[in-house]
Amino acid sequence: MKKFSQFPLWTACALWLAFAPSLRADLVFDAPTQTIPAQWSDTKISAAYKFKNTGAQAVKITDVQTSCGCTVAAPDKTTYAPGESGAINVTFDIGDRLGRQRKEITVTTDSPSQPSIVLTLLTSVPAAMTIQPEVLYWRKGDAPTPKTMTVSILEGLPFQKFDVQATGDGFRVDVKEVQHALRYDLVVTPLGLSPSATPAGNSNVKSAASPVPNAGATGVIQRVMIQVLVYLGGDQAKSRVAYAVRF
Repeated sequence: MKKFSQFPLWTACALWLAFAPSLRADLVFDAPTQTIPAQWSDTKISAAYKFKNTGAQAVKITDVQTSCGCTVAAPDKTTYAPGESGAINVTFDIGDRLGRQRKEITVTTDSPSQPSIVLTLLTSVPAAMTIQPEVLYWRKGDAPTPKTMTVSILEGLPFQKFDVQATGDGFRVDVKEVQHALRYDLVVTPLGLSPSATPAGNSNVKSAASPVPNAGATGVIQRVMIQVLVYLGGDQAKSRVAYAVRF
């Protein structure tokens, strides 16, 4: 019986291993995940994801998609020759988003060895102020005991003025300054059940009467919307809304 030599097979494997890397067309990113710090005054965050085509073939970027409509991403151009560098430019529109944010960008290419790459943008958006708790509740028949919301303001803001506007009926809102420009307590007290009842006696509170919500539909007897405003330098203002509800 004639024996076949395995030498040609091993030779073919060796040649394939030697030349396969040169046939790859890959985009190698310097930092596929980036953490960008955000400031309270930021409205947008931008990042550039730099890469290089390390393969022997040109690579075409056929599509770039983001995980959120608040994020826009685009390459410098679409086709990159071997050894050529480029970047995916990403902009995240913060809007009213707060806290930790994670946005993903999926880059699709025509490379069989690398059809898609996922990039990640991480950030944490600090709140100019917080209100705890954001909603106070009283049940019908509860004693009209005052309850407190605490407003905490981020240290270092160019603080100018603190204001509260209460829109609704049936509650009194008193403002207590605990630490100037940093902390304020809002003491909320239920009043009578008359729709004509209005807060009085506090120069820091602006109020406006509004119809009592439909108790049959929502179970709510009285509700007040409390808008907290912090005025900053350059005619800027930050606001947050809290509620007091009797049901």
